[in-house]
Amino acid sequence: MYEIINDLRHEDKMITPSAIAMRFRDKNEVSTLIELFDYRINDMVSHLDNGYAANTIGYYKTAKSKVIEFLKEHYSSADIELNKLDFDFLQKFDSFLSVKYKNKINTIDKYVKRLKAAVNTAINLKKLKENPFMNYKSKNEQSNRQSLNKEEIETIEKLDLQGNERLLLSRDLFLFMSYTGISYSDMKDLTKDNLTLSISGNTLLNFNRNKTNTKCNVPLFPKAKEILNKYKYHSVCQYKGCPLPVITNQCLK
Repeated sequence: MYEIINDLRHEDKMITPSAIAMRFRDKNEVSTLIELFDYRINDMVSHLDNGYAANTIGYYKTAKSKVIEFLKEHYSSADIELNKLDFDFLQKFDSFLSVKYKNKINTIDKYVKRLKAAVNTAINLKKLKENPFMNYKSKNEQSNRQSLNKEEIETIEKLDLQGNERLLLSRDLFLFMSYTGISYSDMKDLTKDNLTLSISGNTLLNFNRNKTNTKCNVPLFPKAKEILNKYKYHSVCQYKGCPLPVITNQCLK
């Protein structure tokens, strides 16, 4: 009991009877990798908006589904005991993502980091004495992202997309992100309550970044406001109370 309370304090989490009971129950039930993922995901869900973002939880759920597929294909099982994890397991998982999904090095690295984070949780829970992936070296490539210049933005603005509503919407959402610097993750969570007026009467976009939970106040310039006005009476915006009818990130790309 003292150990659980100490863990909660160390993690800067609220110490309540329900939190202690859940941690005690879940801690004793964890003996396999998928149970470990469930434990970590449930713990993050219980602290949603207080240290973890919904997107982060989604990433761990995706990683869990990839691990389950890997286990079925390479071990003919939907789970594996924690004490059977070893360096070879992680190397095979790496190759599985590369061969089956054609994932690039940086994408594989993200999945591997989530798997390693889950295993670190097992060590903290005293379910593993040592890290079976200790000697695995993460691999990643330098990403060379370049910002669009003024001429490139203007070229996108002038594209003739009449007759294709989906592409029109994709272009408008992309331009809104370019004008404001907001990420897709934050844009999809916006509500009309995020739009406020400054003392001088200018429209501001107020929101907390999902990734860092930092508060942002972004002034909306004319072109960004034009896009908002364009979709003001869109059926999705009217129904959901959002300023933009945001489509999935896959469609946006």
